[in-house]
Amino acid sequence: MRIQIYNSLSRFLIKSEDFLLKNEVVNNLFWEVLVESKKKLKVNQWAGNVMQKGKIELSAIRTSSNYLLISEGSISAVQHLSNYAKRKKWKLKGVSGPAKCSLCFSKEWLNGSDDKPAGRKNFSIYETSGAS
Repeated sequence: MRIQIYNSLSRFLIKSEDFLLKNEVVNNLFWEVLVESKKKLKVNQWAGNVMQKGKIELSAIRTSSNYLLISEGSISAVQHLSNYAKRKKWKLKGVSGPAKCSLCFSKEWLNGSDDKPAGRKNFSIYETSGAS
């Protein structure tokens, strides 16, 4: 496995779009991040794919605020990305993405620590009946 990095988010999107669309439901946060990034004049982000035999196994974006967004992908690709991030001495504040992959990354990042990483939800859904 190897990491393919891109010098721009537009190049990342060109190369990753088909892969991300295969599992659009679980990878939908990528579109929000990419749209917001295009609005900023200076973007300081890392974007890359974990490749296996020329095929994308996992996509990831490290935001300028040091959060990592990962896509749906193989566990071995998640482990490879975690090892890469450690070698590069990334300082991450958190990871977001599909539960299977983000929890796996967290465990790898914590060196298999017995502390079980937990997900956190910071949103609420409100419904109204439509009556005044």
